[in-house]
Amino acid sequence: MKASSNVSFETLPVELIQAILSAIPDIPTLKAAVLSAPIFHSSFYNVQCNIISDVLLREVSAELYPDAVVVLQSSLLKDKDGERALELLAQWHLNQSVPDPQWDLSLAAKVSMLHKVVTFFGADFASLALSTNPVTGSKDVSSRIVQSTEWIRIHRAFYNYDLCCNLFRRDGPLYQHEKYAFKAERRKYFEKHSSWEIFK
Repeated sequence: MKASSNVSFETLPVELIQAILSAIPDIPTLKAAVLSAPIFHSSFYNVQCNIISDVLLREVSAELYPDAVVVLQSSLLKDKDGERALELLAQWHLNQSVPDPQWDLSLAAKVSMLHKVVTFFGADFASLALSTNPVTGSKDVSSRIVQSTEWIRIHRAFYNYDLCCNLFRRDGPLYQHEKYAFKAERRKYFEKHSSWEIFK
């Protein structure tokens, strides 16, 4: 059977276009696709939260997605949001996932950029660590492979550091809220995480 010469994205079902958008590997590519044609933009708009979360899960990984979300949420807090900061920390201490924000491309771009920075510094840290003998401290040129679980641990440490900076800075929401809450929550946070995960 002869293929039709009139097939285009405009003739595809909306559900198929949404599935194509959901399969895109990262947020910058998704943004470029959405802005490239009216059919992509209209198909994306009504279900953008679902599509964005699918793409971020692929770009950041399912293991690190909760870390990225809580760091984003903490970065959006204002000085007067002390109660919200305490809620975030309470969920985090209980290992509960923080609810997703109302995703749009601008928020997703913040997470995408943050993950690129985390990945860059994580790779730099791993390269330095693997080039030094842990016993003698001398240079070690032997090639060693970082396993996926170790990459997750390294990247999570950088997310934890960012979360610590967002919540416990001197002009942040917890410090402005109540001094006793700031000190108590900071102590709980430091008890939960190793110092190497927080101090870079």
